[in-house]
Amino acid sequence: MPAQRTRSEVPFNRHMLRWAREWRRRTVDEAASKVRTSTDKITEWEEGTSKPTVRQARLLAEFYERPFLEFFLPEPPEVQEAPKLVDYRLYAGKESPSQPDVEPILRWAQEVRLNALDLYDLLGEEPSRFPPSLYATIDEDPERVAAKVREASEFTLDSQTSLRANQRYEIVRILRQAVERLGVLVLRNTELADFGARGVCLFDEMVPVIVFGKEAPTAQAFTIAHELGHVVLQDGSISGPLSASSDPRRVADTERWCNRFSAAYLMPREAINEVWPLPNQPLDEVTDDQLSQVANHFSVSPHAALIRLVELGYVRAEFYWNKKRAEFVAAENESYRGFGRAAYYGTRYRSAVGDTYTGLVIEALNNGLVTHHSASEFMGIKNPKHLSDIVENFRP
Repeated sequence: MPAQRTRSEVPFNRHMLRWAREWRRRTVDEAASKVRTSTDKITEWEEGTSKPTVRQARLLAEFYERPFLEFFLPEPPEVQEAPKLVDYRLYAGKESPSQPDVEPILRWAQEVRLNALDLYDLLGEEPSRFPPSLYATIDEDPERVAAKVREASEFTLDSQTSLRANQRYEIVRILRQAVERLGVLVLRNTELADFGARGVCLFDEMVPVIVFGKEAPTAQAFTIAHELGHVVLQDGSISGPLSASSDPRRVADTERWCNRFSAAYLMPREAINEVWPLPNQPLDEVTDDQLSQVANHFSVSPHAALIRLVELGYVRAEFYWNKKRAEFVAAENESYRGFGRAAYYGTRYRSAVGDTYTGLVIEALNNGLVTHHSASEFMGIKNPKHLSDIVENFRP
């Protein structure tokens, strides 16, 4: 009778199994649930008294968001930590998320940035830098700074105000391109909304990063411009709620400045005067039709438009605080979940990382500097067909 064959055990490093789980802040219970085994079995694997199958290890690697081959390493690799200094633009009434909550998003954004630096190096190009001449401080007039930045980004009034009603969602694409012309990576991550956050700024002189989330396109535009304000200030510190959720006297100076910068960048004073001449004295109130006229002209939200009109002296602040603020906040908290993923996977990946980063990947691929497989990894794509779709349809 032939001897019974035993399955040879794959030499996974038990220390790496535990390190990966703890690095990703997963519990033993969560890991066991993921691979459909017992907590005792997870403990055995991490203590070395037994080992997982290859399939189980691959499931754990995916769950821990670590490369499968790391389980064979003799010791943990050096890991780029998520940036500690970031700005969060929040939904009204939401508390600032804790660092562990958003670390996966910050780590992803940092990884995209580092990949961009690698791609610039492969292509023999200098990495993009935000123009030093555009840096400012909160002591400077945000109106003047916004006008200067808008001109440098080639964000023309015609590209913004010529959009028809069924085209206003295009404002996000147009604005992203304008901001990326300044050397900023503008990324999108819909999971930000899960933590009550609208946007994040990771500042660096070389390839700074803005991340915006899942909102109505007009609200996304304000978030992108707000985060651009943080880049202008060379600021990556954690900030509080946006101004509409608090009395202005309690809003941090930096947040107030960035909100004013965003409003001025998207709705220049002179351009508003052309649409609606400044009244001799602030009005007690404005109609929804009047507000929509301004908001639609600039493809911004009525909320942002009214705050701007109050700031410029078109309408009294009491109208906003006593009558419209609660209405806007309630509407935003109900509606921001309604804007989800793009219709096609290829579009979704490109939307996440933006045109600058996508263009770097495609240029490296077309020049034979990276393989199709590596290009897919740079884009975070598992299905090669999605990369082919992006390459075929890419028009920067």
